[in-house]
Amino acid sequence: MTTPIRRAKESDLPAILDLERAAFQDYRQASEASLRRSIASPRQSFWVIPGPKRLDGILVLWHFRDTVRVYDIATHPEARGQGVGRRLMAHAEKLAKQQGARTMSLEAEEQDPRLVGWYEGMGFVRVARLKDFYHEGCSALRLRKTLA
Repeated sequence: MTTPIRRAKESDLPAILDLERAAFQDYRQASEASLRRSIASPRQSFWVIPGPKRLDGILVLWHFRDTVRVYDIATHPEARGQGVGRRLMAHAEKLAKQQGARTMSLEAEEQDPRLVGWYEGMGFVRVARLKDFYHEGCSALRLRKTLA
């Protein structure tokens, strides 16, 4: 049985922080304060996929009038290869279409061609290179998807 995607709650913060630490290098991890703000923000939505022992995935979206920005998406390393990321991205696209957004956008680390290719396989295209986006020497690619 597939675990449903649900809204994150403040009580999820310890598990969210554990997932951030497991999934990302130090410079990519969101702070507890940032995550707390995302859960409470009226302009953002924060989603989780609970697993049997931990959170399997998280998704944070910024909602603007014409676009939805994927601000944070992560799959726990032990849940990779099980479709968690694809489920979260499909959920993001469904929400974007429901709100009438015309596009979705995100940033991906340029030095991770596997990740960039994963997004491109879902219909995202490169629209900009953001030099030193994460830190000096670590640039990002901005990707965008036009919604039908």
